[in-house]
Amino acid sequence: MIDIYINNQKYSVLKTITVLQACEYAGVNIPRFCYHEKLSVAGNCRMCLVEIEKAPKPVAACAMPVSAGMVVFTETPLAKKAREAILEFILINHPLDCPICDQAGECDLQDITLNYGSDRTRFYETKRVVEDKDCGPLIQTIMTRCIHCTRCVRFLTEIAGLEVFGALGRGENMEIGTYIDTYIHTELSGNLVDLCPVGALTSKPYAFLARSWEVQKIESTDFLDALGSNIVAHTRNNTTTNISDNWKKFIDEDVLRILPKLNNEINEAWLSDKARYSHDSQYFNRFTSVITKNSINSHAFPKYNSWARWDLNILDTLFLQILTYGDNWKKPVTGVCGTLTSVEEMFFFFKFLEVGGSSNLLLNNFIFTINIDLPLFYQCNSLIKSIDNADLLLTVGLHARKEASMLNVRIRKNFLNRELPVAHIGTFYAFTYPVWHLGTSPKTLLQIAEGKNPFCKKLRAAKNPLILYGAEFGYRADSRILQYLIRYIGKKSFLNLKNFVGLNLICSSISQTHFCDLGLALYAQSVLYQTRVKNQRDIFNDNINRNVFLFHNIDRKFKWTVNRNVMQLSLNTHKPIHRTLKRVNFAFAITTLYERDSTLINVEGRVQKAFKVITPAGRLCRNADGISRVLFIKQRKMRRDSSALRNSQNRPEYLYFEAPFLKTIGELRKKFYLNFLPLQEFQLKINFRPFKPHLTYFFSRDILSLNSLNAARSQLFLEKFTHFN
Repeated sequence: MIDIYINNQKYSVLKTITVLQACEYAGVNIPRFCYHEKLSVAGNCRMCLVEIEKAPKPVAACAMPVSAGMVVFTETPLAKKAREAILEFILINHPLDCPICDQAGECDLQDITLNYGSDRTRFYETKRVVEDKDCGPLIQTIMTRCIHCTRCVRFLTEIAGLEVFGALGRGENMEIGTYIDTYIHTELSGNLVDLCPVGALTSKPYAFLARSWEVQKIESTDFLDALGSNIVAHTRNNTTTNISDNWKKFIDEDVLRILPKLNNEINEAWLSDKARYSHDSQYFNRFTSVITKNSINSHAFPKYNSWARWDLNILDTLFLQILTYGDNWKKPVTGVCGTLTSVEEMFFFFKFLEVGGSSNLLLNNFIFTINIDLPLFYQCNSLIKSIDNADLLLTVGLHARKEASMLNVRIRKNFLNRELPVAHIGTFYAFTYPVWHLGTSPKTLLQIAEGKNPFCKKLRAAKNPLILYGAEFGYRADSRILQYLIRYIGKKSFLNLKNFVGLNLICSSISQTHFCDLGLALYAQSVLYQTRVKNQRDIFNDNINRNVFLFHNIDRKFKWTVNRNVMQLSLNTHKPIHRTLKRVNFAFAITTLYERDSTLINVEGRVQKAFKVITPAGRLCRNADGISRVLFIKQRKMRRDSSALRNSQNRPEYLYFEAPFLKTIGELRKKFYLNFLPLQEFQLKINFRPFKPHLTYFFSRDILSLNSLNAARSQLFLEKFTHFN
């Protein structure tokens, strides 16, 4: 710590920071355009000029390190005159587009000009015009407004790993653009809009929808991947009204945009395009009614033919009919959950199955075969932010850019700061940092365990290594022996490390973490995995005619052909996209996670809250956990009416009784250390089938992204023009 003086006030600051950072610590505001705390220092806007004692001229505060005894003045006539002159130069070619600019109201140039600029202009010449660039379906460019702060250039180069943008020309002919005629092929392009201090880069989906003072800001948690990034949802007209007992929704009510919330523990200041732009599926292809199939239940409701629309006054009758329908509920029941299922929804959905005498629960059409005896086997045991301090990284069967975009950002950040060596086993894809591609199959993993691979020397020499393996492990028949191999590598290679927790499973969806933390994979493993069938299709072949299938927000094609005479019940937010789901006997419209308060668990085991952002899309949409809870209560004959369904408030007491760790919002549980687990021998065989990416597409992988117009355009753009893989 050293002592410096800012505006005649003494402060003790770190000797490794700059004058700008010291002024922020002291609470002194200094205007800036090019400086960003997550990017490198450029010092080219010159807006942060301050006066330093004994300096011959004003100094850029963002690029000047502090020194002992330094005297800094930020409000002297020299500093004010310098800022005014810089603003005059910036505004020479900037057009007067504020009335039609989407950046208006949250524009740094507007605020700084108001506070530090001149009250008149001396420029009466012709302003220059710059040709706009095509950056894809998400980013709108108006390059005439660009002030050459180079934030976008540094972001693409340092964070996204694409050297696409750059400064071309000099002086009056200088402009920001691509060196060659190309596109921005990255999953992080939406962050350019947040970084741009003026309206040169704006959002196409958000164009001309609202002003910043018209929207309501609601802090929540992203649920489209397993990291649980913190977000801020901007909505408008977030209310409903009852007029003559008729439900009415405002036409303009919608999620207008989603922005990242600063959280250095998880996503820092960034957000992926999928989490940012998939919200437009809220009112597209939505399922907003309660329906039944006439072919199965014609004797109960004879006046309704084919697909019938249900009203609130017969909703209770429908529930009663489902519970008393023939002998189907005496048959084995199989539940299938989608990738966007909250803790409450999955818990009560499983409880409903359990009361019916079944524990067969599938996760998104796959058999999750991973060991859940300890959190060490299914969690990211190292913190997400611990990647910043790692000195060696081994990824196995993980596509970091698609499965965990924010994790990939931290890996590249460590590579830039410390030249992190990264090795990869699995399918090779477009990395944003140099990697050693060791192989594509578990054979390479076996060689490392036996000490026959040259990479073993690197492992033994590492002091803070990390091993990341993807969700592909959870769907392989040999997942247990492969996890054992990784444990063996960790214990034998890092004998000199105490309390090593560097084995990390990176789930590809938020439902996978809920599936493991609630202990539901244990039942699926005991019933389905131990069958030891070679083909997943054979699991239900013997009992296909006597099972009852319950679908919960399925977002992928169901592989098995279900008999028409088998009872099927569906809880969906969007309309069915597959012929198997179109033959359900009962279908309930449920709310999305944007339309309700829910609990989420990320890959670290951190419990977070996702808050309600907008009202449900239809008057018959209900919370999925409420439907399952009512059916669960009626099955046990604990309640005679279904008034709980109409109550939108959650009832977490029963959930907290069985999972008390859910009360610790935002906190991390204690970690299990690898060296406490003894090694044991397995008599399982390893399948040398190569690791295949669990996710084929970046955008179209969940029910919201599949029905999002922005996601569809972006996916088509990445495949057609950029060959994104």
